[in-house]
Amino acid sequence: MMANEEKRSLAAVLVLSVIAYALAALLVIISRFEMIILSTVAPAAFTAIYLVISHSRSKKFRANKKKNKQQLPLIIFGLAVIPIIFSIILFIFYSYSVYLLILSFATELTFLSILFYLPLSIYDKFFWKNNAAGLAAANYKKFDAMIPLSIIIPAYNEEEIIERTIESVIESDYPTKQIIVVDDGSKDQTYLKASKYLRGFRADQFLLLTKPNGGKTSALNYGLCFATGEIIVVLDADSILSRNSLKELARQFLDPSVVAVASKVKNLRTTNTLQNCIALETVLGTNLLRGPFNVFGVIMIIPGAGGAFRKKLLLQSGGYDNDTITEDFDITLKLLKSSGRVIMVDAITYSDMPDNLKDLHKQRRRWNRGNVQTLLKHRNVLSNGRYGMLQSFGYPMLSMAFWFPAFLDFLIIGYTIYAILAGLWAYFVLPFVVYVLWQIVLTAIAVVLDGKDSGKVLLYSPLAIIGYKQILNFIIIKSVFSVLLFGRKKKLKWETTEEIPKAA
Repeated sequence: MMANEEKRSLAAVLVLSVIAYALAALLVIISRFEMIILSTVAPAAFTAIYLVISHSRSKKFRANKKKNKQQLPLIIFGLAVIPIIFSIILFIFYSYSVYLLILSFATELTFLSILFYLPLSIYDKFFWKNNAAGLAAANYKKFDAMIPLSIIIPAYNEEEIIERTIESVIESDYPTKQIIVVDDGSKDQTYLKASKYLRGFRADQFLLLTKPNGGKTSALNYGLCFATGEIIVVLDADSILSRNSLKELARQFLDPSVVAVASKVKNLRTTNTLQNCIALETVLGTNLLRGPFNVFGVIMIIPGAGGAFRKKLLLQSGGYDNDTITEDFDITLKLLKSSGRVIMVDAITYSDMPDNLKDLHKQRRRWNRGNVQTLLKHRNVLSNGRYGMLQSFGYPMLSMAFWFPAFLDFLIIGYTIYAILAGLWAYFVLPFVVYVLWQIVLTAIAVVLDGKDSGKVLLYSPLAIIGYKQILNFIIIKSVFSVLLFGRKKKLKWETTEEIPKAA
């Protein structure tokens, strides 16, 4: 039964959702896209029916290890081919210009997201339970935290922040834990700062390892060799665990189908506009975009800032590979291929984010290059039905979300500038205002779903449309071409957090 606070949150989300759908309908009317409703509802209906069928079959895929018939996921047809067909109809029979054709296709994708993501995100937050094995609610709440955990903290030149990270693990509300700090050949005082904690623990409770510099993947695999816990928790050296995070992560493994669990990462600091934009991006992504992935058990990326894995499966998969930059994305896909479920829970971890454009570009360039590498590495998922919801939903949805919006956004901006210069600027004013209001409402929904302390990001909602969004899209496009044109191989380097003040 829902608590009163949950009921109030649900009521607020439902009211805001009605407003969001009303604004979407208004945008269609004032834009005069006669075919948009049909071209949106058709693929949305197709996709909904397809996913119901796919989800009902996913348990069979988990049980059946044999290779299934080669097939492409039909969700690509529902979310890409059908909108393209309707856009062509608009172009041929309704004499739409190239600009309106692109804009209509973008509108279709936008409305598909609200028709599809929003209901499932609400369901994920208020109705769906992670204890899918059928554990009674009372027993679930009485979880005694006796599953042994090993927390691996890889570190390289993190003398400024390693102490606060270790202290957050020590102070966490979880008794049966082993802490492993792996110093990967740091050139500063990281090892010395971490060594002071050795005095308060037995040798089997706290390990401080050092090795020649080999990169994060090497450090994680090295720490894994010394781990004694049934569950492995990976924590970046610039991240902080909330007090109950380990318990929230660990008790999900009472469900035998769960192979990995992601925490919810929040920004440690929001001291300037850029960090508030990153916080906005995080709130929207965590609470609106990941909902459907969570419901279907295919969370695609376990973050380095607080992810938990079954040690047995981690070892069976061969541990972390060094052929991609984003080892967290790669290991998640490897575990999803084992036919298990990967979910996200309200285990909060805090991580430092860039506070200037130079550091943001460096971070996102690395992430995006790694994303392209990993998607290409695991492209066989698309043609193998053995992988269940990973094949029918997770991989194609993430791929389309990564490839399409960035390129489409710049096409729309280019044609909009052209149309304004041609004297048609008045045509865009009202739709743009409605679109900004719609984005603010979606952000408000995400804030309610996220809980307290996120309301500040509402002020930055317009930047999710113009400004910050284009910066991210530019980095994505640059990274994609960098990998496709110049190859996937690149020397892997640590990225350290510099000049971070002590956390309060």
